[in-house]
Amino acid sequence: MSFRALLGALVVSTVFTIPAFAEGAFQAPPGAVERLQWNAITVTARQFKPMHDLAVSLGWYPAVDQKNFAVFVSPNGNLFEIYGPGSPRYAWQEG
Repeated sequence: MSFRALLGALVVSTVFTIPAFAEGAFQAPPGAVERLQWNAITVTARQFKPMHDLAVSLGWYPAVDQKNFAVFVSPNGNLFEIYGPGSPRYAWQEG
């Protein structure tokens, strides 16, 4: 998948949120997990800084901010990980 497609998917998923009138429509029982979402991308060295800057400009908090690896937390608690060259490898990246 191209960088442009990933960027487009990221922007679409960020822009389209639950409307305010629907937020209270579905109540989870006490102690239940309401939402658990995680996103990650692998980028080149040249793409890392622009993706990092995009996440910061969206108001996401950098929970982990290392050279070529970052984990951001969005205001609703979703995680977004950016993997650059030399960052930790995980099984999901292999296939």
